[in-house]
Amino acid sequence: KGSKMHMAVDTLGLLLTFALSGADARKNYTAKVLGDETIGSVRTTHLELIPKSKDAAKMVEKIELWFPEGKTYAIQEKATLEGGSNYKLWTYSDAKLNPNLADSAYNFTPPANVTRTVHK
Repeated sequence: KGSKMHMAVDTLGLLLTFALSGADARKNYTAKVLGDETIGSVRTTHLELIPKSKDAAKMVEKIELWFPEGKTYAIQEKATLEGGSNYKLWTYSDAKLNPNLADSAYNFTPPANVTRTVHK
């Protein structure tokens, strides 16, 4: 159970940081601006999100995000787990959203010693 919960929290972290729209955040979380802070050398706005759903609150008590000035993605995120004594902290550096990638970046060549199995 614990590892599934941590995987869900990790997935939630990625979604909140890179994929959740402002409308979805307002719909599913109560938001509060906690102020301006500096992460490393980057000036950020610190935002707190409290889940509105009781099911979501069973996984995370609150989520804190730090957004650089003028950016729409967080560079740091803290998910406080139910009970408030444990948390996960992610800090992102050198984030690039939608970079131009060569077609070769999508090619996968498995190592020579890999056995391919097809599941039906």
